[in-house]
Amino acid sequence: MAGICSALCGWNIGQFFLTDLKLFTLIPEVILFPCIAASLAVGLITNEVFISNPTRPKLNFRILKICIIIAIGLGLSIGLFAGGLVQLLFSPSLNIPNSIIRIFGWFVIGIAVGFSEALTWRWRSIEAGNKSRFKKRLITSVVGASASSVIAALLFEILRSQVGEVTDTLRNLEDPVGFSILGLLLGLTFSYTSSPSYMAALRAGAGFEYRQINDDVVDTVGLDPSAIAYPYISSSSELKFVSQVADKDRIEEGLSIQLPDSGTIRIGSATKKRTRHLFARHPIAYS
Repeated sequence: MAGICSALCGWNIGQFFLTDLKLFTLIPEVILFPCIAASLAVGLITNEVFISNPTRPKLNFRILKICIIIAIGLGLSIGLFAGGLVQLLFSPSLNIPNSIIRIFGWFVIGIAVGFSEALTWRWRSIEAGNKSRFKKRLITSVVGASASSVIAALLFEILRSQVGEVTDTLRNLEDPVGFSILGLLLGLTFSYTSSPSYMAALRAGAGFEYRQINDDVVDTVGLDPSAIAYPYISSSSELKFVSQVADKDRIEEGLSIQLPDSGTIRIGSATKKRTRHLFARHPIAYS
């Protein structure tokens, strides 16, 4: 629904400039493409932000400020580039089929929306601090959005060829219907590429902040106090911090520890006897 509504809003904004203000009526793609790309980017990103944090509207509005600026900037600039390039390709001297040109234009719109979604993710998710995860999100969003745009363009061309043979009234509806298909497929794509909209993690609570081991524990277990100077995540563990921290293994209160997607983990104990003893005297708490 967000994709369809965003696409139709962009199309209506473009029609306002074309029909009411009479701007660039001879080259409509220069107006339509930037409006639709920017509207899709803003609408889909706004939708994702509120779905990810449905109980924190005030925080969502603060996050959206920078996201909307980036989405509008990328959507307008890349959409304008796509519209201008499409107009150049429409030149009779090039003799390129109009359907191929329109498919290419929609493909560029998908790239614009995909880039906007992925780049704004850096400002609205702590997960983006992980470079590999951000790279994966960028590739997935751009590839998924561009592929969806091509599929939507192909469906639009099929619909256009069929509607043109029926009536002129239906012919006038082909653009809003076509862009609705584009928004629908982009919305479905992002619902998959950005799923889940949350991440399973534990926030370290009281108990992680100790810096030394009591003497009675040292005498009982037979450890050097400097052997374990701070709580840490084992290098062999599947656990990791959500964001990048200075000490990659040091656990401190307030840090978020990402849980693996599947499998079984042990929290607060281990197979080694000395670790069980230490944790018995120094319990580890999670909030």
